[in-house]
Amino acid sequence: MKNNKKILITGATGFIGTCLVKKLVEKGETPLCLVLPNDDYKEIEEMGADIEFGDITDRESLNAVINHNISVIYHLAASVGDTDEEILYKVNFEGTKNIIDVCIDKDIKLNRFVFISSLAAAGPVEKGILSDESKPPKPVSLYGKSKLLSEKYLFSLKGGFPFTIIRLPLVYGPRSIGGLLMVFRMLNKHLEIMLPEMETNIIFVEDVALALMKVVETDDTVGEIFHIGEEKVYNTKEILRIIKETLKIKTIKIPMPAFFLYLISFVSELYAKIRNTEPVLKKKNIDEYVKYRYWGYRIHKAKEYFGFDTTVPFEKGLVRTSEWYDKNIFKK
Repeated sequence: MKNNKKILITGATGFIGTCLVKKLVEKGETPLCLVLPNDDYKEIEEMGADIEFGDITDRESLNAVINHNISVIYHLAASVGDTDEEILYKVNFEGTKNIIDVCIDKDIKLNRFVFISSLAAAGPVEKGILSDESKPPKPVSLYGKSKLLSEKYLFSLKGGFPFTIIRLPLVYGPRSIGGLLMVFRMLNKHLEIMLPEMETNIIFVEDVALALMKVVETDDTVGEIFHIGEEKVYNTKEILRIIKETLKIKTIKIPMPAFFLYLISFVSELYAKIRNTEPVLKKKNIDEYVKYRYWGYRIHKAKEYFGFDTTVPFEKGLVRTSEWYDKNIFKK
């Protein structure tokens, strides 16, 4: 922002946050990044970001960072993979509420608070039906429910707090250690796990960053929820086919019916109980996958309100993602 106003980013060392920092710096901004003391912030610091230490679950630490020089806040920090309900609630809801409340208590005149949510907050749809932002949210996962709590809190503020909510689908790209990484791991070994069909929108990480930057450029987006992603909804078979064709990979197909997934989760939970550790795969995760497999949403509202569009097609994004995995994960 101009006139010495700062852009504050939480979760800046994460997959999406790092990309957002890079794009903002390329635009000429010097974002202020809130990081935990044990975060690896060297990369974003070298990009040109300013670093402040703090914890969204510690309101006092936020008081020391949030001031009247802040104009835009991108709130990306979240607990994603954790299955502990208490942690999800503390980080994803209470942490978000802490940032908002500090801004309100200190009368910070924000241009925008951009809350990064998820299609998990909206919930699944019926097979063959594409839904949109008008659908009453019905999250089925603890993660989705924790995100929806924050969305509801923002809408409860009765105006005066300029927020925008962005719900993300499956995000992929360089630096991602979730999402499609498991698929790439298997295909890298020339194995193709044939899972029960699932459908979802997808988006390349750079298109997320560009959308976040663009959404604050118009007042029409204040107080609104937007779904972003490619217009096309992909199913698991298409995703595997496109990856194989794009990267020219031949595979051995291994059917993985639902009952076998349940067997793996049973063994995983039993082993974890014996070792007193967290299971790699839980029955609850399989339940969610098997029962709720359709996540197709239209993204016309984002196009209409702020001209959103994707710039990196799936095939090109896959090549860039694969190259990063080869260099940093698989190290061929």
